[in-house]
Amino acid sequence: MRRAWGWILALVLVLLLAWAGYGAYQAYRVLASRVSALEAQVQAQGETLKALSERLGKVEEEVSKTPAPPISLPEAPEVSGGAAWPYVAGLLLVLLLAYLLLRFLRTPGKGAKEEAPPSSGEGQA
Repeated sequence: MRRAWGWILALVLVLLLAWAGYGAYQAYRVLASRVSALEAQVQAQGETLKALSERLGKVEEEVSKTPAPPISLPEAPEVSGGAAWPYVAGLLLVLLLAYLLLRFLRTPGKGAKEEAPPSSGEGQA
C-alpha cells in the first residue's frame, strides 16, 4: 500500500508540473505575440519617421532656395504720451480723503462734551 501511495503522489506531482509548464508556455506565447506586435508597430513608426524626414528635407531645400530679406529686429512701436490728468486727479482725491480722515480723527465729536473727571474724595465711605 505504501508503494501505491508513492506512485500516486509521484503521478500527481508530474501532473502538477505538467500543468505549471503548460501555463508557463501559454504565458510565453502571449508575451511573444505582444513582442511581435510591438516590433511591427516600431517598424511602422520607423518608416513613418523616414518619410517625414524626407519631406522635411525637401521643405528645407525649398526654403533655402527662395530669396528672403535679411533678418532684422522689428521696429519698436511709437509710444504716445498718455494723459496724465487721471493720475493727478486720483492723487488729489486721495490726499483730500486722507486730510478729511485725519481731521475727523483729531477733532472730538460735536455732541460729546468734555466732563471733568470725578474727584477722588467724593463718593467714597
